[in-house]
Amino acid sequence: MQLENLDAMNDLLRIMKVQNELLEKANEKLAKDVAIFKKKDYDMAAMKRAALGKALNIHK
Repeated sequence: MQLENLDAMNDLLRIMKVQNELLEKANEKLAKDVAIFKKKDYDMAAMKRAALGKALNIHK
């Protein structure tokens, strides 16, 4: 009985380790995607400001 419980606990720990690794990979990918989105959003805002400046004939 104790051996079965230990085996079950070992299985559970392995499952939890795999889940943790998957979460870490997902978090890394999400962080990269957020960084890319922020850069694209910033670049888009800069282009809009530049276009608006040209439209209003504002020179810096």
